[in-house]
Amino acid sequence: MRVGDSPGYVEAAYTLRAPIAEGPWGFVGDGILAGGERIRVRFEARLRPQGGLQGDDSRDVVVAQAEHVFVRDMSRPFGAVRFMGQATGRAVSSQIGDQLVYRATVVDGDAGTMYILNGDGGKTGGSIPRLDLPAAR
Repeated sequence: MRVGDSPGYVEAAYTLRAPIAEGPWGFVGDGILAGGERIRVRFEARLRPQGGLQGDDSRDVVVAQAEHVFVRDMSRPFGAVRFMGQATGRAVSSQIGDQLVYRATVVDGDAGTMYILNGDGGKTGGSIPRLDLPAAR
């Protein structure tokens, strides 16, 4: 994803096997920056009710979100820039078969800056991006 891309987001979806609990959500969004030095990214946990069309996010409910400004370390140009945050999630009605969506959206930053989710984990000095869900009650 880069500043000015359309759409400026990537997401991963998981079909629920149990309802979502209320409570704190953890966001790990380590990424690699290229082409520039600064970019702001919003991370969201979304509930996508079943029955929608493929690619239709119009009925999504944002459960929790966090934002982070990534600044590239020019001495480690291909090293992961870390982000670990937490947000309180709101109560939502979910059911088995709905989708839990982890979305990362470029909000703004230096022109031409790219943010790449760190799929290499420790090899780049970071972690693989993920959502940490609230504990089931």
